[in-house]
Amino acid sequence: MPGGDGEPVVGQIQLDVLLVKAGELRLHDVFIVGLLDVGADGSGVAPCQKSGAEEIQQIMSDFRSNPPKELGGSPMEWVKDYQTLVSKNLQTGEEQKIDQKTTSNVLQFFTKEGTKISVRPSGTEPKIKFYFEVKGDVKSREDIATAEKIADDKIDAIMEELGL
Repeated sequence: MPGGDGEPVVGQIQLDVLLVKAGELRLHDVFIVGLLDVGADGSGVAPCQKSGAEEIQQIMSDFRSNPPKELGGSPMEWVKDYQTLVSKNLQTGEEQKIDQKTTSNVLQFFTKEGTKISVRPSGTEPKIKFYFEVKGDVKSREDIATAEKIADDKIDAIMEELGL
C-alpha cells in the first residue's frame, strides 16, 4: 500500500499561473508531501514510529531552527515565521514584527533573487504543503515558453535541494 509504514505519499499539483507584467514572469507551483498514519498492520501507528502529524511538526521545527542558507543558487535573504510573527533577515540578523493579529503555522523563505517558498501543514490531513514562486525575465510573448521552462527547472532543482 503506498504510504504504509510511514512512507511519504508524494503528489504535485502544478498551477501554471503566468503573470507577465513589467517584463517579469512568475510561475507558481504547489508541491504536497503527505505522511500517512498507518502502522504495519494497517490499524494505526506502530509504537516506535512517528505519526504523520508528529513528523510534520518535526519538519516545521527543523525549518524554523535551521532555515536553508541558499536555494536555487541564490542566498536566502528573509524568513517570515507566522507562528512567532517575526520576519528575520538572514544576511543582517535584522528582525521585524509581522503586523498580523493571529498566528499560523506557516513559514515563508525569500531568496535574494526573489524566489519565494511557503511551507505549511494541512489543516485537515497529515500533509505538508510547499508553495513555490520563482521569477524569470520576459521581454516579449515569445520569451514565455523559455522562461517557463527555466522556472520549472529552477523549481525542480529547489525541490531536489530540499529533498522533496
